[in-house]
Amino acid sequence: MQRKGTDHPSASAVDHYWRLVKEIAPDAFLFENVVAFQTMGGGTSFLSLLEAVGEQGFLASVSKLNAHDFETPQHRRRLFIGAVKGATGFVLPNEHSPKVVTTRVPGNGVPIVSVRDAISDLPKLPRGGGGKDTNDYPEPNGKPLSSYQRAAREGSSGLFNHWSSRHSKPVRETISFIKPGFSLANSWSNLPDTVKARYENKENVQSNVYRRLSWGSPSPTIVHPRRAMLLHPRQNRILSVREAARLQGFPDWFQFRGFLNSQYQQVANAVPPRLAEFLGRHYRQHLLQNS
Repeated sequence: MQRKGTDHPSASAVDHYWRLVKEIAPDAFLFENVVAFQTMGGGTSFLSLLEAVGEQGFLASVSKLNAHDFETPQHRRRLFIGAVKGATGFVLPNEHSPKVVTTRVPGNGVPIVSVRDAISDLPKLPRGGGGKDTNDYPEPNGKPLSSYQRAAREGSSGLFNHWSSRHSKPVRETISFIKPGFSLANSWSNLPDTVKARYENKENVQSNVYRRLSWGSPSPTIVHPRRAMLLHPRQNRILSVREAARLQGFPDWFQFRGFLNSQYQQVANAVPPRLAEFLGRHYRQHLLQNS
């Protein structure tokens, strides 16, 4: 949808969304998508959605929020469209509103959570990927857990979804040349000819694939790790499902079901829980005022 606008097969999902709003007739709604949704296809889907919910009596508010501002170890900026029926003063918080901006004020802001803070306690997986869907937490290795890791483990009976796709030897070799904070594209000059030969030319290599995360920084946007090849900072493999979930802000007790590929997609499609909670509280306040 991001590349093809209304020609993308998933574009029909927007039609189904406003169809459901019409059929269910809720007191409130919240729609989330990539920021580019506002302009893709000349903005036709965006404007059609506003028109459709307007016909149901909603005065929609539009905002952009970054999960990083809500104690999530990830830069993830997304578009939100929402409204509460009958609440003429309802406005979604956005990245410039006081209640969000104050979280960034030194001494008053949310902690900057790094990839290390989020996943460094998780056990090493087999060379080139693998692991198990259900396991026990490893024995303490003497290193103290970060506050983020302690919170993530709270209430969980074990370690779930800590497994990743397995890579072939050529893929492991390619990954081994990518340093933390770099992608395949900006590592091109350091690649041996044997690796370059696997690609027609550099121009065909997308800048956002084969990206190795850095321990000391938040993660880039968590998309499907298997498709974008989001790499572990140290191990030559993509992120496990649990690592991706930690970077989204999911607690460890939350288990993802289904095959490995499906679990990856569930994590990638989710709104980070801490951001979702913030918006949920905002809606609750306005719904109570309207009751």
